[in-house]
Amino acid sequence: MAESHELLKFWVEQTVPEADVRVACNADQALERIRKKPADLMLLDLCMPDMSGLELCLHLRGTHLADECSIISVRVATLDALHKARANP
Repeated sequence: MAESHELLKFWVEQTVPEADVRVACNADQALERIRKKPADLMLLDLCMPDMSGLELCLHLRGTHLADECSIISVRVATLDALHKARANP
């Protein structure tokens, strides 16, 4: 999964060079980083190890940590499969 996070981070940095891209591998890391510095946009993995992206989204909205933030749900496992398929045609 870390490989997919790095691939997604690379893609965002290439697409939006001025973006401040921060990666969190679980909900606790995400919450810690959001409390320190709110985000404008979040890509949340639906299948995180400790809390789903949907649960994290509900928590962020319920605690007003992401009131001004757009949230997009993604499935990193799907990105892994796509990356492997492209690497091995």
